[in-house]
Amino acid sequence: MASVSISKSLLYEKLLNIARSLEYAAETASGAFNGGRDVEESYRRVREISEEAVAQYFKFLDFLADGRMGLIDNVSLYLRAAMSIARAAQKVEASLYRLLILGGGGVPGSLAGLARKAAEAASELSAMLLVMSGASEEKARVAREKFARIVKLEGEADEEYRRGLRSLLSMEGEGAARLVILKDAMEYLEECVDEIFEAANHLNVTLQASG
Repeated sequence: MASVSISKSLLYEKLLNIARSLEYAAETASGAFNGGRDVEESYRRVREISEEAVAQYFKFLDFLADGRMGLIDNVSLYLRAAMSIARAAQKVEASLYRLLILGGGGVPGSLAGLARKAAEAASELSAMLLVMSGASEEKARVAREKFARIVKLEGEADEEYRRGLRSLLSMEGEGAARLVILKDAMEYLEECVDEIFEAANHLNVTLQASG
């Protein structure tokens, strides 16, 4: 029984490491999209963080492969959550790269808004995992509150993305290439929030399964 508890504790620690990398990447990218950070330096940092998130994901796989698969209930759900978190970090990096190749400059309000939604969702996911890793009797309730917030943010990000598409259609004087790249940037951020929602959803199912 003790080995099960230790394994679950280590599992949450490793998931939280990936989530915190995502959170840092999303916050850094949001600063760049909202004009508060240098784009080139932000991209360099976000790329490093994204690579670290993927490295942490592979460490998570090694952890599970090291004889712990049978010690942890619902292990496939945790595995899917880890994969989604790592993918979300890659989406952030891909989106910010689009801004970099455009040379920075102003971006549509919806794109900046999507970056803020991604950063907020990433923060809520880290908080959800931190609560789940604790011993508080209230952890299930608080974790579900964090999940509900992520669900709300996912819906808001979808709306922001739709507004962004409409705004691109109404932009005059912009070249076709720039509009396509801006659309790509918005899609990657919207997909980032979707991945965060997927991770949170898998984690929420583990709460339900444990009662």
